Amino acid sequence: MARRKKNPEEVTEVEKLKERIEYLEMENAALKKLRALVQEENARRTGSRRK
Repeated sequence: MARRKKNPEEVTEVEKLKERIEYLEMENAALKKLRALVQEENARRTGSRRK
């Protein structure tokens, strides 16, 4: 979704908060993916040691 850039004076507090929420949601999704990859890697390593 393309957004047009606004002057800082035009950005309302609600818009700032919405942008912050969007950023945090994206960050949270990325961290969840990273955590899943780390857990998968740890499980793979642990499983291969037991054989």
